Amino acid sequence: MDASTVGKAPLNGVPQGDYEPVVLLITPKSEQLFSATAQYDFNKHLRFHEEFALSNRDLNTYSDSSDADNVGFASKSTLTYNAKEVNTKVSYE
Repeated sequence: MDASTVGKAPLNGVPQGDYEPVVLLITPKSEQLFSATAQYDFNKHLRFHEEFALSNRDLNTYSDSSDADNVGFASKSTLTYNAKEVNTKVSYE
């Protein structure tokens, strides 16, 4: 190795060290969430409960790339029957 190559990287196409001269750019992010709950009592023994949520999470607000996976949806439904001798609960998420 001669003096003209000291401190220069890569040497013959081979990186010389563990670090790259890169500046990390933090992208602007946005998160939105909407949730709602509803409950209906059919009678004193039968109850229906519903929860649902809608979210929008964009990891790079300025970019249109990968926007297809930003929106999410969740739901939980519960049907409960309570009688003196029978307690039944059916739930689906």
